[in-house]
Amino acid sequence: MNRQRRILIAGVTGFLGRALAALWPSNDSVYGVSKSGAGPVGSRVDLSRFEEARHVVSEIQPDVIVHLVGRRSGSEQELYADNVMPFKNVLESIRILKTSSFRPPLIILACSSAVYAQTDNGPICEDAPARPANSYGRTKLLNFKLAEHYAQHYGVPIRVLRFFNLCGPGQSQQYVVSHFCNQVAHMMVDREEPFLLHTRGLHHVRDFLNVRDAARAIVGLVAHETGPGPKLAVFNVCSQRPIRIGYLASLLKRLSKVDFQIEESLAHPDNGEVRAQFGSYQKLKRHCGWAPTISFERSVADTLQYWLDRYRAS
Repeated sequence: MNRQRRILIAGVTGFLGRALAALWPSNDSVYGVSKSGAGPVGSRVDLSRFEEARHVVSEIQPDVIVHLVGRRSGSEQELYADNVMPFKNVLESIRILKTSSFRPPLIILACSSAVYAQTDNGPICEDAPARPANSYGRTKLLNFKLAEHYAQHYGVPIRVLRFFNLCGPGQSQQYVVSHFCNQVAHMMVDREEPFLLHTRGLHHVRDFLNVRDAARAIVGLVAHETGPGPKLAVFNVCSQRPIRIGYLASLLKRLSKVDFQIEESLAHPDNGEVRAQFGSYQKLKRHCGWAPTISFERSVADTLQYWLDRYRAS
């Protein structure tokens, strides 16, 4: 009888981590760690500290590590400390612990479409040049370079998933879908005029993917990795549907029946924001059969309801 696989989800209390832990099949043993240690699944482990990273890898000896650790904003130093150092420490721990009795686990590295430049002609494929426009994207590219090095020189099997724009209930207001839905839900409950939606970049184009579809992509990819394969592979995880931010605003008008006005501020020209970007998931579909199932409209409706429920309960 085959033993249960040991799955280590690093960053389990984050947006994608929570969705993944809830979805993971029960026939595996799932261990979750995060810097905060909050929530029912996560243990407090700071992977930016090498000894903590080495200890957790040594104790669990996982068959699969899903590395979701990171932050979206901050100074260059903060982004490097929270995005690059944890992954580097996990890889170095595996290198040190690698013995005949401990084979390197399969690593699923959550990367980002921020490593790409903007879309010029059609959807972005995995072989598009990496030209990150901001510090966050540069840290994600550094992680990819680490993945290349450890796969080539130490035989660590790594699958790099470049997620585009995730959305869904429970996401931080730092992200545009949740930010818009939060504002509109407040209008629906408060009913105080004037109704103003604050935003910038209504003409920007993004590729949005529901977080549950993103979690399914990880589970499906791991299930497919049953035998020998390339040490390193890269896959886009996206909807392949370009959405203009202005469409999000008009969709929320229809869903909420609130006739709000839009107050648009201009982005600073040097803030590294990409105007248009959407990807192709065809490589991942060919590899393991994954395709998104939850529409953008459903994602927005669910996120709006999430914020409505929170406002009405407060």
